[in-house]
Amino acid sequence: MAKVIEIRTRRRARQSTVLLSRSGREIPIDDSAAPIRVAEGELFGVILVIRDVTEQKRSEHVGASKIARDVSRQKKSERLLRESDRRKDEFLATLGHELRNPLAPIRNVAEVLCRIAGTHPESQVACEILRRQVRVMTHLVDDLLDVSRITSGRLRLRQETIELLQLLLNTVESLRHAFEAKRQLIGVSLAGETLAVLGDRTRLTQIFSNLLNNANKYTQEGGHIDVELTREGGDALVRVRDDGMGIPAAMLDDIFELFAQVPRTRIGSDSGLGIGLTLAKRITELHHGSIEARSAGEGRGSEFVVRLPLADSSEPSAGTPVSADPPPGGLKILIADDNKDSAVSLAMLLTTMGHEARVVHDGEAAVLAADEFQPSVIFLDLAMPKLNGYEAARQIAQQPWARATRLVALTGWGQPSDLERSRAAGFHRHLVKPVEMDVLTGLLESAAKE
Repeated sequence: MAKVIEIRTRRRARQSTVLLSRSGREIPIDDSAAPIRVAEGELFGVILVIRDVTEQKRSEHVGASKIARDVSRQKKSERLLRESDRRKDEFLATLGHELRNPLAPIRNVAEVLCRIAGTHPESQVACEILRRQVRVMTHLVDDLLDVSRITSGRLRLRQETIELLQLLLNTVESLRHAFEAKRQLIGVSLAGETLAVLGDRTRLTQIFSNLLNNANKYTQEGGHIDVELTREGGDALVRVRDDGMGIPAAMLDDIFELFAQVPRTRIGSDSGLGIGLTLAKRITELHHGSIEARSAGEGRGSEFVVRLPLADSSEPSAGTPVSADPPPGGLKILIADDNKDSAVSLAMLLTTMGHEARVVHDGEAAVLAADEFQPSVIFLDLAMPKLNGYEAARQIAQQPWARATRLVALTGWGQPSDLERSRAAGFHRHLVKPVEMDVLTGLLESAAKE
């Protein structure tokens, strides 16, 4: 009846319904009806169209199911990516810990041997090789972990006003042995005015250290490397130039990509991981700066230009190099580490520096030995048996005699969460293995003055 009324009122009628076949199968249909009128407008007849829409309905159902499956797959893919990223971070943190543990005793023993080797030329050369290669290994481990932190957005800057001239001089000096090993000449041209930037001292040093390491690696023996600091408007410009192998034109746009490298056939075996320039670029950008690579082509040298915004105000806090000389002797130092090679080698090194050192290998023994020995400095590993380093530090810090004791976490774990946890446990410092000699001597000098 409704359809008849619609037709009589000049409206086209359309509806969807279901018919039953003789076999009982439901057949979805669309039927529509339209009036046929004579010239005077009188209803003459009706056009009725019935269409089987089984395939259309099936396609719509399939389409809806496909969309649902695609959404489900996307959510699953995102979940797997998050899980993969979490596992990658855990793997890199564990890898860093496992690599740092053997590096610590190697560095300690190297320092001991260097101290007792005397002035024999061959002994001194051997010592420098040991020191240099441990630094290279430590640098590689740190770079791997920093890539993970930056790509996941977990790298945080500890900003202060920094005078670039002194920072660059310190960075060049720290790599002096690498340049001398290849008989390379390095020239430093620094601005005659104070150029200060707001940034993280450690990370800025990392930028220029990576660029200088890159220049050292890609420049032949006897080559030249130049570092220039100038001002351009409101920016400080640092140029690192070399007359080495250069960069092929096709690679200039990609040289800062992760794992990008000049082909190994051109640089021999000392090619690294291909992440140093990536880190330099990412850290520069975190400081609201930029970095550019330039080269006239293969065999014609390279230039890297770092641009950093100058600090608006406040006096620069120029870094004072830490003395490499041993601190005053007489400190009582306790070392607790279940890695016996690491603990014993550190004790040997501290003894050669004039200190009294005792060693234990678990957390419970550390608490007992600390109460008996009452040391000025306690180095505690974090992952020890019986009682971990965090709990050992808490128990030691509760003792009245420990108010003047410096508690130092000495560990292969160096993630930001590890540092936060050690601070919460009462540690005064958190050192990551292997410890640089100037950091160790600086810490002991400070403890000796208290």
